[in-house]
Amino acid sequence: MSKKENNPYLLVLTDNNGKGDEFEVLDIISFHENEYFVLYPVNSNGDTVVILQCEDLSNGDCEYIGVNDPLILEAVFALFKERNKDMFMK
Repeated sequence: MSKKENNPYLLVLTDNNGKGDEFEVLDIISFHENEYFVLYPVNSNGDTVVILQCEDLSNGDCEYIGVNDPLILEAVFALFKERNKDMFMK
């Protein structure tokens, strides 16, 4: 993961094969003592977001982990929608 220096709201996430994808950080949600990043793929024209859990590393960086629990995904997305209803919901 790296942050774009000219835009702190953009992240480049790199997969195990070294392929990087750019995401816009829409929000950071705290839920059950964890932080979840709600991300939008920059090269997408759809309405799908990606939710990843931030696991703090000893050096202060964050490792982004996929969320497999559908209940957590639903809860985090519901919090996101409520917090951002004026911005995203029409």
